[in-house]
Formats: sequence, C-alpha cells, structure tokens
Amino acid sequence: MRKETISGFLNEIGTYTSIDESVMVEAKSSKITTANNREFKDLVLSWIDGAYDEDPESLAWEVSNLLN
Repeated sequence: MRKETISGFLNEIGTYTSIDESVMVEAKSSKITTANNREFKDLVLSWIDGAYDEDPESLAWEVSNLLN
C-alpha cells in the first residue's frame, strides 16, 4: 500500500459524500498518514476492502474524528 495522507483520502471519499470545508482545511495541515497512524491505515484498508461502500458518510465521520 502506498502512503496516503488524510487530506488526500478525504478528497477521494469526498466524491461519494460531502465533507465540511473546515474538516478539509484541518486535514490539509495534518501530518496524519497511513505510515504514521495505525487507526487511519485500518480505515483506508477497510475502504479498499469495500467495508464502507454503502455508508461513506460513516467513514468520513470516523476519519474526520482522527483530526480532533
């Protein structure tokens, strides 16, 4: 798996559900990546495996909570 940033990932899932602009601004300044945050990596892998295909809003919420 290639290293994914939280802002890049939110951009990707933002094509399936809306992401608040304030969350995107915070994500752009975040240092969280799949290489340095296991919880974020697990969420990305779950997305790849299709676990959130029916509920991308839930995934967006979980990822945005990592920023807090």
